[in-house]
Amino acid sequence: MDLNHPFVLAHYHLTTPDIRLLIKQIKFWVFASVKGAMIMGEKRIGKSYTIEFLLENIEKVVGQNCYAFSVLWKPQAHFNEKRFWTRLLSATGFDTTLPGDADRLEARFYKRIQLAAETAGIPVCFLIIDESQNISAAEFVLLCHLFNELEKRKIRLYTFLFGQDELEYTKTLMEDANHGQVIARFMQHSHRMRGVSSSRCLKSLLVQLDKQGFTADAVGKAVAEEYPLADIATPLWNAKKAVCRNHAESISKPWTMQTFQTVLAVILQHLSRRGTNEPPMTEDDFKEIIELVYAEELVSGDDE
Repeated sequence: MDLNHPFVLAHYHLTTPDIRLLIKQIKFWVFASVKGAMIMGEKRIGKSYTIEFLLENIEKVVGQNCYAFSVLWKPQAHFNEKRFWTRLLSATGFDTTLPGDADRLEARFYKRIQLAAETAGIPVCFLIIDESQNISAAEFVLLCHLFNELEKRKIRLYTFLFGQDELEYTKTLMEDANHGQVIARFMQHSHRMRGVSSSRCLKSLLVQLDKQGFTADAVGKAVAEEYPLADIATPLWNAKKAVCRNHAESISKPWTMQTFQTVLAVILQHLSRRGTNEPPMTEDDFKEIIELVYAEELVSGDDE
């Protein structure tokens, strides 16, 4: 397979089952004026991929063109207000090398959001935070302050917190500390991402890859027409369940998007070396591939 292929570079978009469900949920939240919510899932489940999809399709998601931006929230040893505003400004594309204290950076942030909202033509802004389990209590309080200040400027802020399961623990800490405003703004509502959780989910992704031409680009048009990926969904999922049984795992355990991508990349490599009129790949072939991928992921996990 060509190293410049969109699948290798992950330069492609699939509307995953998680994305479809989340879009429905976000539409409901916006209609119900829910100003913030938590979206949780395990590592590598596809949260960052989903965020990218939402940012590029925000008009389709909420029905109107509006300003949306995202920030990756890396952990900090100590709370620093200037670093807080620098992080948010940087996420909007602002030059944060300009001098200024925390107050000046905060003022620049509000001007930046106001200008973006005016350009979009609607006084609404979507803030999407990745790895939000790293947000400290002090930073959550400052996010509430940010929300209130934008309200004074007649700008409605929707904040979606993407994070791992530790985010539930953060919510408990906020409750114990009586940070009711934080809970009300960001944590009363939640949604869980499930990953690739069934043969049907798997097939929906494979069909999209076939339709978008990625299969033909990777293995050649003739092979793609004879062996469409949509046809392997059932035997591939059966192979996945068999491997789970061999590893004493639940057969219903979902695949993360990373596992799906890795397994499929290996399958495409195998198909690219096959000619037409050859026997299709079997469930045993898929088992062997999945075992190799699982072994590699296990080693990678140990390295982390």
